[in-house]
Amino acid sequence: MTTNNTAKLVTIEGDVFKRALKAALLATSNDFSRKHLWGVCFSSKDGKLRINATNGHWLFDYVSSVECPDIGDVIIDKDSVKGMIALIGKAPAVLITCEDSTVTLSAGGIKASYAKVDAKYPQVDQVIPTARGAIESIGVDACLMEAISKAFRTMDDGCGAKVTRMTFLGTMDPIVFDSEKVPGLKAILMPCRL
Repeated sequence: MTTNNTAKLVTIEGDVFKRALKAALLATSNDFSRKHLWGVCFSSKDGKLRINATNGHWLFDYVSSVECPDIGDVIIDKDSVKGMIALIGKAPAVLITCEDSTVTLSAGGIKASYAKVDAKYPQVDQVIPTARGAIESIGVDACLMEAISKAFRTMDDGCGAKVTRMTFLGTMDPIVFDSEKVPGLKAILMPCRL
């Protein structure tokens, strides 16, 4: 985790941020002892705000179109993320301030601070395949597919995010789900042994 004494600011549309948080919560672990998986990670990818969550079986990955300075990996526990969603409400915009060990949200005239989780987040880009290929069969957990589907429906703003594409290389390689309708939206699923 990067610690910096200078505040880093990000402004994002309230509805987009709220939907991304709700979708990310679907991928978080229920195992409190795995603190890095029991939360949502905010970071910067190519200068844009990135939101990740994983339970170790599938990964939610959303790279927004919002400019974001390098904030390192900022993990917020899932209970605090639920509080963020409530705070956002119907606010048209959210100001996110990352500073030392806290993240502060300002939305609709209300401000709240949340403690960062002191844990290392998995290297997300290392599990996302970069090439395409074809295979005969692959096993997937139907419950995880349902969670991915629900996350994509949550991100859908009438633009067709429910229509997805699957990309994978082999029977034991991660499966990437994405939608051309929502740029930056991905879910990565680890296959099951058949």
